[in-house]
Amino acid sequence: MSPFTFQQVANYGTSEPIVARLTSQASALRFSATDDEEEVFGEIWRCQQALMECHQARLRVQASVTAGQEKAIADRGKGINAIPYAIGLETDAQAFLLSAKQYLHSVAGLILRLFKTTAFKPDAGSLWTKIEGGKTKVAQAVVWAESTLGKDAGITNLLTFADAHVGEVIKWRNAAEHSNDPNSKSGNLEIKNFTIEHGRVLAPRWRRTIVVTEAFVDVEEKLVGWENFLLDFGERVILEGYQSRLPPMMTIALIPQAEIDPANPYRYRLALRGK
Repeated sequence: MSPFTFQQVANYGTSEPIVARLTSQASALRFSATDDEEEVFGEIWRCQQALMECHQARLRVQASVTAGQEKAIADRGKGINAIPYAIGLETDAQAFLLSAKQYLHSVAGLILRLFKTTAFKPDAGSLWTKIEGGKTKVAQAVVWAESTLGKDAGITNLLTFADAHVGEVIKWRNAAEHSNDPNSKSGNLEIKNFTIEHGRVLAPRWRRTIVVTEAFVDVEEKLVGWENFLLDFGERVILEGYQSRLPPMMTIALIPQAEIDPANPYRYRLALRGK
């Protein structure tokens, strides 16, 4: 058995979905010891750490928005008519994007490790399709999956579905990184704190300016959507990778909701085929 063990993330137990659905889930799907088990778990650990940083950044944004709203309400009670303000909004939103990009780098590395391939770089850029010089450059991970495992393989379908979502996150991160560069291919990130429009107070919003008609979207809602995608993507990569390593008589099955342990709520377990 591999000597590698996971350490509980500070301030989070196994009831935290990110822990349960990445590290705890991987442990539950371990069928037998492998010569690369420590390396696989190390990649999953790196994914979890980056996703935790996304989660913490999102919580800081949420707390800042709530605090701004509550202060404005309290001020109005004192006769002060002030617009709410979310302190640290831009810093924390950009911190989320940075950690999300690091997470996707780690997911690419995890795929390489789980499927024992070196077909593409352990980089987020391998996971999304780009337009370069007017030509479409299909994601290297998708090219590998289709050519090696087939178009109908689970990992191929997953990578194909995730392609555009990964690209969106990376382009927003690049826009944030190059906010002062008018030639940025990903555009620039424009963030509005609380504003008043047509007599209504609007929550913090943002957009990429490369698309001039792109509407502003709610910062909190965008972060929640991205976090859910990132968590689900990582979990699905783990499931597909572990499934590929199982003997023919074994499979991975969804645990009925009534049987999930609230103290450690991972969602899948090993099962015999046909059972």
